[in-house]
Amino acid sequence: ATAAGLLREQWTASSEALEIAVDSVRQLGRYVDPMLAAKLAAASETSDLEPAQSPLSERELQILAAIARGKSSKEIARECSVSPKTICNHVSNIYAKLNLNHRGQLVLYAAEIGLTQPYPALSQSIS
Repeated sequence: ATAAGLLREQWTASSEALEIAVDSVRQLGRYVDPMLAAKLAAASETSDLEPAQSPLSERELQILAAIARGKSSKEIARECSVSPKTICNHVSNIYAKLNLNHRGQLVLYAAEIGLTQPYPALSQSIS
């Protein structure tokens, strides 16, 4: 299953707010918590860390960008013509290198370094 919504970890909103999120996923295909959206926007505006300064490899940056666009590991694997296990290994390496624990943190990091902007296609070969 692919995640189509992103809520804050500490999210304690009413059932009405949860219904809004579910309806958004049904109608639009995705939902991002407004507080997270504001943080993402602010991070992309104030980014001073360039992807080239990142501890991640070019392939890991491409995978991170795909995660930030809401792609699942299976979708990324199809785009890269590799197995989902290979993508999971890359994602584990990304978590370890960045000392992060979940995809929400990866999305915020991606915004901080400007990866929420268009990024080269995953299918491009990398040496």
